[in-house]
Amino acid sequence: EAQNDLMDKARDITVQRSCLIDGSTTGSVGAYILTSLDPDHLIPQTFGAGWQSAATAENIVNLNEAASNGSYFYLFDGALEMGNDTVLIQLDQLQYKENDIDRLQAAGEKLGYHLIDRNQKYALFHMPVNGNFGVVTHFDGIGIGTSSELMSLVEPDLKKGKSDNLNDYSYKELSQYKVIYLAGFSYDDKDTAEQLLLKLSRAGVYIVINGDGIPADDKTHNQEILGVTTHSISFENGYPILYVGNTEYDSALFDPDEKGQWKTVYFSGLDQTTGHLYDEGVQLDFMGTAQNDHICFIGLNLAYHYYLTHDVVVGKIMDQVLFQYLNEIPTRELVPISVKYGKNRIEITTNQNHVNTTLAYHDIFESKQKIQQTHHLLYVNSGTTVITMKYPYLLQGSLLSLVALIGSILLIAICQRKVKRGKS
Repeated sequence: EAQNDLMDKARDITVQRSCLIDGSTTGSVGAYILTSLDPDHLIPQTFGAGWQSAATAENIVNLNEAASNGSYFYLFDGALEMGNDTVLIQLDQLQYKENDIDRLQAAGEKLGYHLIDRNQKYALFHMPVNGNFGVVTHFDGIGIGTSSELMSLVEPDLKKGKSDNLNDYSYKELSQYKVIYLAGFSYDDKDTAEQLLLKLSRAGVYIVINGDGIPADDKTHNQEILGVTTHSISFENGYPILYVGNTEYDSALFDPDEKGQWKTVYFSGLDQTTGHLYDEGVQLDFMGTAQNDHICFIGLNLAYHYYLTHDVVVGKIMDQVLFQYLNEIPTRELVPISVKYGKNRIEITTNQNHVNTTLAYHDIFESKQKIQQTHHLLYVNSGTTVITMKYPYLLQGSLLSLVALIGSILLIAICQRKVKRGKS
């Protein structure tokens, strides 16, 4: 009943789209109550039954993960990116349950969401908007690689790149960012990738390379880039004392859910060491620069530790390397947008360029106007964009189905004829 009361209120105040953060605990029931209980007032929703097959499934997973991990800036920023003016959150999904309501509210206010109502189980947030809206966004940083998105959950101002492969990016594309964070990246041509990083760094872009996940060199088989090589090391329970500059850092223990040894890397080949530790009296370098002061390497899987624990001590180290170049949230501007739906057709009108329509992008979309996708969402430019939907291999699939149907009919006819002959 407490749930239904706030869902009723959420339906009444939603203008464009609502978002139910419940860890899928209510299944299709919650989605139905929030969106479809009143047939005269249907409310679009980001989540829903069968969301695993949605084009935005990754976005949905990240929103739930942000709630459970305490990444509340990302939670509301991600909800806004997906066009939600209303967010209903089950308190049990928060990192510290109802004890996190103050942190949750502070993050919501930062993004423009106000706490409208709450009870023992749920909190309802809403952002005042007028009609349908799209979002124009500026990110200060970009993350490239399979592990880079973890830092986006901590720092939403770090955009997840379109590809994990460095060779898929141009200098023009990457030079617009203040910082590039590489974690679990790849390349097809190492020399080209290194030259790109050097050119960007010399132009003033800060390059931060996470040592865990640097690809192995094809010739030497060492995990090495720009002359810096990684070496394996492991810890139990926690890090030893870490030295950064003239400061000692005694970090928190590892996340208790991380069983066994903490396997990670340190470096050799740094031009300047900014962070080190001692292992059996031997100095090992885990942080420093190479080639120039704008290319920084960080090891020990510190980024992942910070993501898991929000360790304040490690946060201070990460701030020196990465966070200082980013804002708490990206710059987002809400702009009016008109969306009309027809049969296999969507017509979108806006007066600005590079507008996130907050609609899911699908590979069956075709348009004479320029369309793009970022974070699985559809982007359009100023004016009217007409999108049609062309299903791939429709003709081939239809012909194959027709052949299969004819073959089935012939097979049935042959079987029936044999049965009749047998009876006679």
